[in-house]
Amino acid sequence: MNRPENYLAEVHPRTPEWNFNLYVITMWDVSTKYNPNELWYVEMILQDSKVFV
Repeated sequence: MNRPENYLAEVHPRTPEWNFNLYVITMWDVSTKYNPNELWYVEMILQDSKVFV
């Protein structure tokens, strides 16, 4: 079963599932301010095949 591809511009919180084909342009880890060895979250800059400049 081949699902259609979605684009980042089509993301909506009420849509239950998406099928992305993305590139991770930049990714970095953010630590807590209390413990630098503990990962708090990861931030990413994503790009799909429809590039908006």
